[in-house]
Amino acid sequence: MPRPRSLTDMEKADAAARKSVLIVAYHFPPQAGSSGFLRTLKFVRYLPENGWDPIVLTVRASAYERVDFGEMTKVPPQVPVVGNACLDTKRHISIAGVYPGSLCRIAGSRGCCRGSLREFA
Repeated sequence: MPRPRSLTDMEKADAAARKSVLIVAYHFPPQAGSSGFLRTLKFVRYLPENGWDPIVLTVRASAYERVDFGEMTKVPPQVPVVGNACLDTKRHISIAGVYPGSLCRIAGSRGCCRGSLREFA
């Protein structure tokens, strides 16, 4: 009669069978005031149960107008969430709430300035 495998061997086999996936999402907790993050959050919550190890790449909380860290408790503790630097053009680069067209020329992308932004071009 074959000897049953030890729990350690089973854990090793499970770890070898698991796959990793990188989730890139701007809309993710702690963003507040938007329902846009809910789908990604639910997806990340249930991936580990189905053999996947997600890693979330998102933006730092400073990029959002409003934050609610309460939603972060719904992210499984084994899931790493990496916040990257990001600027919200309306809040961080605008002048009186308007993005200057001169910045479009600096970036070298003609035609990105539409409507009221042309007055700055």
